[in-house]
Amino acid sequence: MTDRPPGAVRTAAVKRTDLRADAPNVTLVEPGPVTDPARTATGGRDVRARARDLLRTPATEHAVVVGLLVLLEVPVVQASGGRSAGALGWYAAAAAVAVAVTRPWNRVPRWWTLLAALLALAPLAVLLATSGGRTGAVAATTYGTCSATGLVVAGYARTAARRAAVAAVLCAGGVAQFAWALVPWWGGGDPSRPMVGTYDWHNQYAAALSALVA
Repeated sequence: MTDRPPGAVRTAAVKRTDLRADAPNVTLVEPGPVTDPARTATGGRDVRARARDLLRTPATEHAVVVGLLVLLEVPVVQASGGRSAGALGWYAAAAAVAVAVTRPWNRVPRWWTLLAALLALAPLAVLLATSGGRTGAVAATTYGTCSATGLVVAGYARTAARRAAVAAVLCAGGVAQFAWALVPWWGGGDPSRPMVGTYDWHNQYAAALSALVA
């Protein structure tokens, strides 16, 4: 028994009798997954992060680049050799998406990117200064799409398998272009007439066939 200071009030602790002790065998239940916005703060990824990761997968890169080249070799070159404003506009949009997916500025020398940007922007400056109309707009857009396509392919074709895939698409386009040019040339009955294919001009047609001998 201990001495209490003078004036202290005696207190007593009474244990409640309506509470029972815990059972000796207790089963712990793990809480379910957190589905509220706090999941992002504790390590979960939101929709934008997942979409960004999906765009950076090799499968997405393959599909975008090969799709861009197929789009170039089939509908674009059939639309007056890419001089149709409608086909060229769709191709320019696809090329912009391909540039965003492949991010070639991280994989090619910096001066390549600067040169491509200069080739794309210089014709637009000329167009604004001269008011070249629809013909000038189509020509300026062509420079931009060609620069973007060159960057995309350069940033994509980093392995032998990828380079082979690019070459296969271009060669297939060359064979198809030769087939489209052969029928009217053969039916014309004049061997002196040039083969022009869907480009309607022999220079662009020869450039398309150059993939077959490269």
